[in-house]
Amino acid sequence: MNQLRPARERALEELLTRLQPRLRAILAGHRIPYQDAEDLIQQSLLAYLYKQDSVGDAEKWLIGTVRNRCRAYWRERRRSFTTSMDAALLEEVAEPGTTGQQRIEFRHDLEAALEQISGRCQELLRLRYAQGCALPEAARRMGYRPSGIHKTLGRCLAALASRLVANGLVGRLRRRDGERA
Repeated sequence: MNQLRPARERALEELLTRLQPRLRAILAGHRIPYQDAEDLIQQSLLAYLYKQDSVGDAEKWLIGTVRNRCRAYWRERRRSFTTSMDAALLEEVAEPGTTGQQRIEFRHDLEAALEQISGRCQELLRLRYAQGCALPEAARRMGYRPSGIHKTLGRCLAALASRLVANGLVGRLRRRDGERA
């Protein structure tokens, strides 16, 4: 029965068996959660199956692809965090349910966190949120390329988020939201 299976299928199975410890080590080294690790391996294998005729060294290619997918995984996680941070900031500032005092306290805490990040990030975040400037316009005003402004904004939001967490504002917001519920 085993002889009837195509040679490519057997070769792929042998390759996976040989690479499994190394792939697991790469995934563990990048701290990829188990449920996502299996998906990354399957995506890499699927990409390999599409490109196997043009791949010189399957072992090196698969290892490199899994490493790249691990990096892309964390980049996407950071991007989704900063996007949710972006939405949360806008929501908090504009939320109609907050009292005048709560809004004043939030803005004070936000301003304190802003003062702790780089001047360029402060400027970009103020253009974007305080002045309501669209990202392409903010890029033009600051001398950035419009194509790279999203990445820059993401780094600035990540810096602000880390300051908000370090200053304890995120915990206070969660507690306050729990009190409202």
